[in-house]
Order: sequence, then C-alpha cells, then structure tokens
Amino acid sequence: MKQKIKSSPVRIFGKGWIFNVQYAPDGKTLAVATSVGISLIDTATYQEKMFLSGHTDYVVSINFSPDGKYLASGSDDDTIRLWDLKSGKAVMTLRGHTNDVTSVRFSPDGKYLASGSDDDTIKLWDLQTGKLLKSFEGHTSIIEAIAYGPDGKYIASASGDMTIKIWEVATGKNVQTLIGHRDFVIAVSFTRDGKYLLSSSDDGTLKLWNLATGREARTYTGHTGFVWTFSISPDGRHVASGSRDCTIRFWDFEKRKPVMTIDGFTRVVWSVQFHPAGNQFVSGSKDNCIRVWDVKSGAVLHTLNSHTDDVNAVCFSPDGKLLASASDDETIKIWDTRTWQEVRSLKAHEDYVVTVQFSPDGKYLASCSDDNTIKIWGADSGSLIKTLKGHTGYVWSLAYSPDGRFIASGAWDNLIKLWDVTEGKTLRTLRGHTGYVWSLVYTPDGTQLVSASDDNTIRIWDTEKGALVRTLKENDQPIWCLALSSDGKYLATGSGDNAIYIWDFAEGAILKKLSGHTNIIESVHFSPDNQYLIAGSDDGTCSLWKLK
Repeated sequence: MKQKIKSSPVRIFGKGWIFNVQYAPDGKTLAVATSVGISLIDTATYQEKMFLSGHTDYVVSINFSPDGKYLASGSDDDTIRLWDLKSGKAVMTLRGHTNDVTSVRFSPDGKYLASGSDDDTIKLWDLQTGKLLKSFEGHTSIIEAIAYGPDGKYIASASGDMTIKIWEVATGKNVQTLIGHRDFVIAVSFTRDGKYLLSSSDDGTLKLWNLATGREARTYTGHTGFVWTFSISPDGRHVASGSRDCTIRFWDFEKRKPVMTIDGFTRVVWSVQFHPAGNQFVSGSKDNCIRVWDVKSGAVLHTLNSHTDDVNAVCFSPDGKLLASASDDETIKIWDTRTWQEVRSLKAHEDYVVTVQFSPDGKYLASCSDDNTIKIWGADSGSLIKTLKGHTGYVWSLAYSPDGRFIASGAWDNLIKLWDVTEGKTLRTLRGHTGYVWSLVYTPDGTQLVSASDDNTIRIWDTEKGALVRTLKENDQPIWCLALSSDGKYLATGSGDNAIYIWDFAEGAILKKLSGHTNIIESVHFSPDNQYLIAGSDDGTCSLWKLK
C-alpha cells in the first residue's frame, strides 16, 4: 500500500529576510517580521518561543498593542492580521487595502489600528468590530510608514511622494504637510512630548521637524545610503538609525553628528529598535542575522552567526554530541551540542568547503571543497589524516558507505569516484552523468549508490560493479539533493522547480510532490524514524513534513 503523505509542511524553520523587529512593551519578547512569518523570541534566552504563520506573502510591519497582549502585522498579501499572543492565533483579519500593507500602528489606548499601504492610503480600523472607520487620502505615492502621536489625536504618514502628512484622527483631515526631503520618506516617529517629529529618507538624512511651525529644526547627515529605519531611545536623548550603507549610527538628539557608528554588515540593515530599558537595541539585516547590541559599548551581545561566510552544510555525529559545519570561509567548525560552543576549527582546504559527513562510527569526518579535494579528519582530534585527489572539478557531494570503508564523491567534472578510505585510492570511477553531480547517498545495505545531477536525472549505481542500474527523471529541472529513508524504501529529492518529490525507491515511482518553497531545495533529510522529512531551501527557510 502506498504511503499517504500530507501535502503541506507541519512547520517552517528559518525566517528568511528580516523586515522589521520590535520589542514587546515589557521587553520580554522580541517580534521579528520576515518573508515567511513572524518569530517571537524570548529575550531572556534569545530562543524562539512561538512562530506565527498565516500571511501568504512577506510580513513587513508589526506592532504590539499597548498592553502587550496582541500583535498586529501588515503584509504584502494586502491584509492586516491581529494575533492573540497567548494562543498564537490570528483573531482578526482586516481587508480593505488594494496593495501591500507597509505599516501598522495601534492607537495609544489600543482601541484602534492605523495602517498604511502601497495603495497610497492610510486606513483606520475599529478593533472591537474589525470595521473600517476612515480612509485618509492625499498622498500621491505609496505610504512607507505611519505613526500615532502620543495623545492619539494625530497620525503622521511618510510617503514616496517625498512628503510627510499630519492627519487629525477625529476628522480625517490633513492638517499639515512637511516638505524638505529630496527622496522617499521611509520612517516617521513622534517625540514623547508630541512637539516634534523625526523622519528618515532615501536621501540619506534624518530630519527633526517642529510641529508648531512645520519647519525643520535639525537635519542629521552622515549616512551614505538610504536611511530605512530608526528608533528613538526611551529617554528621548538618542536615536539609532540603520541604512543601506550597511551601518547603524547612534546619534545624540541635541547634536547633528553620530556619537557612534557600527559597521561590518554585509547586507542591508532593514530594521532597528531600542529595548524598553534603553540599554540595548536590536537590528535586523538582509544577511538573515538578528543582532542584539549594547548601547554604551556598541558590542554585539547575541548573534546566530559564527562563520565568516556562507554556511554550506551541517552534519551531526552519529551520537549527536557533535555538530560539524562547512563554510565558504574555507573552514570546518566542530561544535559541542551540549553547550553549543565551538570546540575546534579545521583549516586545510584552499577554497570553499561545501559538504561534511561523519563516518558511521563517528571517529572520522570527511569534507569536500572547491579546491577539488576530499579530506579525512579525526573527529576528536581535529587532525588531518588524509587528502583524496583525483577530481578535475569542484567536489560538491560525498557519502560514506554504511560500513565506513568507502567514500563516494561527486564533482563538477560530471564524475563519481569511489574511494578506499584506508588506502586513500580510487577504486572505480562512475561515468554517465552529463552535468555536475550535486548529491550522493548509499542504500542501507551499501550495494547501491544514488546520485543527483545538473543533467536533470537521478541515477542508481551498482557499487560492486560500477554499473548503472537505473535512471529516474522527475522533469526537465536539475536535481539538487536527495536522501534515502533508513529502511531504504523511500527516496526524497529536491528539484529545480522548488518542489520536493517522494519516491517509492523499489518501484522508481513518484508518490508525492511537496510544494511550498519559493526557491530551489538545497537539502533534504529523513528523521531517524522516517516519520518526518526536513528540507532546506534557497528561499531562506526549512520546512518540516509529516510523512506518516
């Protein structure tokens, strides 16, 4: 009987691009808006405690209710959702905008929600009924951000038309228009006393506006790129700003020069916000990292990043006590999973390290690289034992045989080589693929080897004879990765059409196509009990699928 497999993932891991970060009023929770949903992080441990999913496109704006019980989110799916943070469920979905919802803000009393959109309007919603109360129209371009004044009587809106408008909430009238920026106005915020408004723009500046006169009181210059986000400290004395120039600048409100500049980012800084205590702030960047910073020293307190370049592969030791990671920084790092501390760093490859795998007994670690070699390391000592040479192209895949005596390697020379680990010699070379060999896996009994290639095929080889047994094809897309269940009954493959396919291995027939990712699948792996499959994708997420 064919297995019934659910066609939707039971969970998504990894949060894709980070668009917005915000602390809860009590500072105990950090919300992170991403391209795949909203992550809620416990600030005591900086571990995720809940993930909110339901939007069908990027979540670009979030805002906690004043009492911290609810979170509002705005999405590129044109909707707003109101989340109960105790249950993690969406209790209300607001529809009315005709384009991306770029900004959401609760009124100070928590009874109303304002939203801004790429449809050039601001809308006001009654949260008791979910009804649309007013639509504020007057901007001639998209709304980038909105902010409530501290007394709730006014709303400020920032727009692509290079202006900021102040709206009277009771009447819906535009009472003031602030002109001075020379490009899109991206963010706005009232000062605590409501007398001033701070704005940032794609013109690279921040401006402080006197609302009594409608004129600029101060301009802050220093960034060399778009200023896309800022946050005013709780005491009102400082401002942190994040820019496309890949820096965060920390300003004294009374001075026009930054008192601190934090750089080193490799991608855009999308969002920054102060902790309510004022001693820390958090940044979200397009490099997919969340960093927590100390305001006084500018030091990073927490980060989910260790390698200095892309992490290409991770692999647990058979006993689960160690984790190995391979990186474009040309190193392999070994981590103690009990403490999650790095215990050693292995450096011998002369180019990107692409894949790592522990031997079945856990005593050795194999790695392969763009330097065209495979290296064998002592897992406990970290010493280099052997280097296998023979490929004439980047080596991007490897697999240990179940008994640990052999290693298979696949490369950009379109070849698969079978190596005797003890002797360090090539036993045979498997020819047949007409494209790069991306992934390899042995069957549980070691008699066959399965390979995935850029030539859009999956090939099954007899390891004793070196002969091709069978060729499988999903479609006219490259096969990026594959995995076999521990019982050898099922094969999972990741395809260039962004889908995962589950095969009956004996029959060579597709049982199920699993769709949902928005970019190529880089890695698939069965759980030890074969109940689940996890997949990693270039869309910045991992998905977990229940198979039984």
